[in-house]
Amino acid sequence: MRYSVTIFIFIIYSITTFGQSLECSGVFATNNINDFKNSFGYNICYNFKMSNNNKKISLHFSQIMKHAIYDEIRKDEESNGPLFPEYYFNQFNSENIKYSLSLSFSKGLLSNESFLFFIGSSVSLNYFTFDKHCTTTHYRPYPDNFINISEFQSKYSKNNKIGLDLFAEFELKSFVAKKINVFSRINYGLMTYGTFARLDGGWNDPWLKSWLTINMGLKYYLKKE
Repeated sequence: MRYSVTIFIFIIYSITTFGQSLECSGVFATNNINDFKNSFGYNICYNFKMSNNNKKISLHFSQIMKHAIYDEIRKDEESNGPLFPEYYFNQFNSENIKYSLSLSFSKGLLSNESFLFFIGSSVSLNYFTFDKHCTTTHYRPYPDNFINISEFQSKYSKNNKIGLDLFAEFELKSFVAKKINVFSRINYGLMTYGTFARLDGGWNDPWLKSWLTINMGLKYYLKKE
């Protein structure tokens, strides 16, 4: 109980002393991975001011969700050679979620009575969950025109994936109400999405992938700017 009270007092002290603003935004994220192409979610952020008001440190939590339906074709030339390959036609129906906790640093480049512009960088820790249903059609043209259809369900996760981002942030002052601003942020970065080598029976996911993320939402200033 004593430790809980101490932590609570420390949080209140940090908010009142260093806290600058809270923000909530909708998120659009995309890449060329079928599991998360054109996905949507939300982001919650707490911004800390620094001694120089032109700079800030921010702590973010975000969740992105995607109901993905897509097809993949795999060609197997090892069983009967390149002249008589076997084919696997996969149809996926998948429910996927990405959780992220990130720390960012940004610096203001432009500020006037109505507009703010920041650039910055961030590092993130990411956690993925997948619930995939797959229907696989196996076709072997040689020597017997063999066809087989099978189904399977797979639930798995990817833990502790590191992301590095660069971003630009645009903010309109007092657009909605006093101390509430509208902002948008564009992030581009790289993430260690898969493994270094494909595991037997596993998904053929790339190790390093680029992500484009766009945020748009509201920022509430705890103190006067």
